[in-house]
Amino acid sequence: MKKGLHGFYVGPRVAYQVWSMDEAVENNPESYSMTTMEFDVAAGWRWVADSGFSFTLGANAGYSIFNQEDGLEDASISDNRSNGFRPGIDLALGWSF
Repeated sequence: MKKGLHGFYVGPRVAYQVWSMDEAVENNPESYSMTTMEFDVAAGWRWVADSGFSFTLGANAGYSIFNQEDGLEDASISDNRSNGFRPGIDLALGWSF
């Protein structure tokens, strides 16, 4: 096993995303955008084989902030997103070199 990346990990994550879409439904154009800011802390265990193949299993918790910026008559997309705390699972396959 490669020892440098193998083992327990704890780390922060910050993400900033801008979503935008232009859509025409029955000749009625709609456009909207949404900004997302996320702050997470992740912890877990990473296994790394001598070949470099890696497997990660962990959990995370974070806080998300969503901001809808343009008008959207059908608010079903923004209704599914809300500010607040959320849990998550980290599961990853990769290659270390």
